[in-house]
Formats: sequence, structure tokens, C-alpha cells
Amino acid sequence: MSSWFTNRADAVRLDETFQLTEVPHVDAEKFEPIERAAIERLVTEQQGSLVRLQSDVLEMRAERTALERQLSTLESERGRLQERIGELEATRPSLEPTAVFSNLGAALQEVDEDLKGERYRVDDVDFRLKTNVIQTDEGLRMHLPSLDESSASANLSEVSFRLRAPRGETDAEQPSYVDVPDLRGVPYEVAARRLASAELTVGTVERAVDPDTTPGTVIEQFPDAFSVAEAEAPIDLVIAADPDPGPDGRTAERETTNETEGSQDESRTDTRERAPRSGGDASEDDAPTADDDERNQAEPFRRAIAEVAPEHGKAVVDRLRRAGVTDPESLRRFDPDELAARLSIPTEVVDELQAELGGKRDPVPLEEVSGIGPTYAGRLRDAGVHGVSQLATLDPGTVSDLARVSTGRAEEWIEQARRLSGES
Repeated sequence: MSSWFTNRADAVRLDETFQLTEVPHVDAEKFEPIERAAIERLVTEQQGSLVRLQSDVLEMRAERTALERQLSTLESERGRLQERIGELEATRPSLEPTAVFSNLGAALQEVDEDLKGERYRVDDVDFRLKTNVIQTDEGLRMHLPSLDESSASANLSEVSFRLRAPRGETDAEQPSYVDVPDLRGVPYEVAARRLASAELTVGTVERAVDPDTTPGTVIEQFPDAFSVAEAEAPIDLVIAADPDPGPDGRTAERETTNETEGSQDESRTDTRERAPRSGGDASEDDAPTADDDERNQAEPFRRAIAEVAPEHGKAVVDRLRRAGVTDPESLRRFDPDELAARLSIPTEVVDELQAELGGKRDPVPLEEVSGIGPTYAGRLRDAGVHGVSQLATLDPGTVSDLARVSTGRAEEWIEQARRLSGES
């Protein structure tokens, strides 16, 4: 470029936002064509730069305006949040963590005191709190939301901790409970040993005359068998006593005795009605003879029960006899659940006795009936029909429902059963 081109510094002026530079006044006729073209190109580029600068300035002004509006919105939001914080601090004061734990511990201690009379206690308790945890100049603080306050769970911190029971207390101070054994039907000495083994003691012992029970055998107990009692708790017993005739010729049926103190308590004496017997030695000799005859008649039944349930033995026999069950036929007449409740023995034992002893009374099995195979016989036995003599007493509708067959086939089975059992 020719040295004739000069840039005048005084031609530059400032605007508010950007500078405008005026092209110096030159005489274009004095330049060569190449120089004129270069000058024109520079002027064109300068004008384009000015246009771009103006566009950038406008964009920056628009962005600044948007930022100013956003800043104003944030300042307004900050003001509202500050007001909300002030309200929360006024209605929900901050708490020190130690104060929270102390309040919970005091509440649990009050509950523990209330439960002492009921033999319960409060042990270790786990807590999970939802709270706002903040750091202040005075240390860590907690803001616990109230019940009527709605707050987003995600905005709350979760604090988990455990309050332990005082370490000074021992488990030995708490009462322990044991199962009460079944003592009915066993001699008093055996009952005392069982109570000692179960960490229980013998309480008040009453004596009552029971002609169907061997003297010295426990006939009642309180609490009942299979219940729960505290360790070393007393168990009251009623023991069968020897029949002693009174001064008026009548037998005192119940005599109350406290074995633990070694003295009788007349206030608890009870009597049962019993037929008067003639005095003298003859009455004393007749009673054992009648008992011996009854025992001799029930001896086969007793031996059969001992074979089926050896772990229960004599206790089950005595209870069955008191309930009027002295043979397999009478055993079958009772409902298993009802008999088990009356005898205070498991239902499974009664089911086993009825299946083993009662089932032997019918010599003709169900399979002797034409058309009854193992499947139908199993269905009938599950319903309590163990032989053809029982089948002969049922109606066709019942047999149809039990074996799940047609009524016509059930009628044929019943007719065959009656012929086989001799009831036709």
C-alpha cells in the first residue's frame, strides 16, 4: 500500500457502547487501481465488523436484561425463604441432639416404670427420625417437623439410633416361666418329683375320696396341665384318699390337708354324696372285693392301652374309667376331641387308641364288600367307617358322599354289608 494513506487519530469518536471509525478523506483518483481495490476491501471489512459488533451489543443487552430479571426473581425467592425460615424458627424451635435423646430416654423410662407392675420391661429400642439437620454458630441443631406439617420426605434427613436399657439391670431379675406338667393319674410322690424337675413346688394338697381312683393318686391340679406358671410357683393338688367312715356312720368324702405345712385346713373341707354303707368289717371287705372285680374286668382293656400308649400308662386308664370308658365299645362312642378335652390329654392319643382298640371290634374289613377297593376303603375309614358292621348302619346318601360314588352303588354296598354282618 502506498505511504500516502494515513490514519487520522482525531477522526475516532466514542459512542456509549462501541467505537465508530471514520474512513479518512482521500483522493481516490491519485491511487492506482490495485490500491483503490485494497482500500475498498478494507472499508467493506470494517463496515461488516461494525455490523457484527452492533449485533453482539444487542445480544449482550438482551442477555443482561434477562439476567437482571432472573436476579430479581432470585432475590424475591430469597426474601420469601428468609421469611419462611423465620416462621419455622418461631413455630418449630431448633433442638440439640442431646435434648432429643434425653427426652426420648425420659419417656421410655416412664413407660418402663408403668410396666413394672405388669412384669414387663422396656429393653433396647431402635429409632428412625426424619428431621432437618442444620449447622449453626452454636453447633448442630435439629428441626423436627410437626404432625400437621407437610414436608417432602426427600428434603428431610434420616437419623437412626438405639436407646439401650440400663446396663446395671440383669436378666436374672426378670421372672421366668415354665410349663406345668400333667400330674393327674400319678401317685403323689411321682407328682412331687415331676414338679421339682419342672422347677415348681407343691402347694396346697387336698384329699378327697374317689372310689374309682387308687388312694394316693392325683385326681385334680391347679393350674391345669400344659399351662404356664412362674418358676417355683406352687401347684395345688387334690389326692384320692382312703375311705374312712365318720362318727355317724357316713363317709367323709373330702378332707383338706396342707402337705407343705403338715397340718389340716378345715375351712377347705368339702364333701361328696355317697351311698351309706353298713358299719363293721363286712363293709370294709366288700368294697375292695367290688373294686377287685372291676379291675379284673378292665384288666384286658388296661393292658391293651398300655401296649398302644405305653408312655401314658395308668394315668390314661384311670381317666378313661372316670369318664365311663372301660372297654373298646365305649371308647368308640366318644368324639375324639370331646374325650381329649375331658381327659386333658392330646387328641392324637385318643385317635390312636380308637384306631388301635376300637377298630378291632369289627372282624370283617370293608374290602370284603364287592366293589370296595383300597381307595374307597381308605375314604370310608377316613370318615370313621372301619368295618362292614358300621357300613351296614349307614344310609345310601351318606355312603355316597363319603366314598364319592353313586347312590346305586352305595345301596349295593350296604346290602352286602348287612348280609356279611348278619343284619339283613
